[in-house]
Amino acid sequence: MMTWTISLTPQQAATLNALRRAGAAGVLNAALQKISLRYGARTHELEKKGWKIECKKARGKGLYRYTLFQEPHIPGLMLKVLSPIPLESPKGLYADRQIVTEAPAWVEGTTPPLSNDSSEK
Repeated sequence: MMTWTISLTPQQAATLNALRRAGAAGVLNAALQKISLRYGARTHELEKKGWKIECKKARGKGLYRYTLFQEPHIPGLMLKVLSPIPLESPKGLYADRQIVTEAPAWVEGTTPPLSNDSSEK
């Protein structure tokens, strides 16, 4: 039998686990927001990978209930959760960017420093 692997980010995996645990009762968007502020993007990504997720308006202002009603039907499916990139050792897409740990002095209520180029008069 052939094995298929679907890779999930940690937030996708946590969202999927919450939906699986909730079962037919579903999960409110307020709970999914604790997993990821972009919970709508995470559920959409899971849908693109084969999961069927239903979203219905729930009782209460701005509340929606997300329910997982179908898993991907792929024999031999394995899930791989990708590990997050640790902040201490940046790698990958943002490896060339500097991590700022302190705000510049001018952020504390003053204006940013201006160029002292006197040739522009």
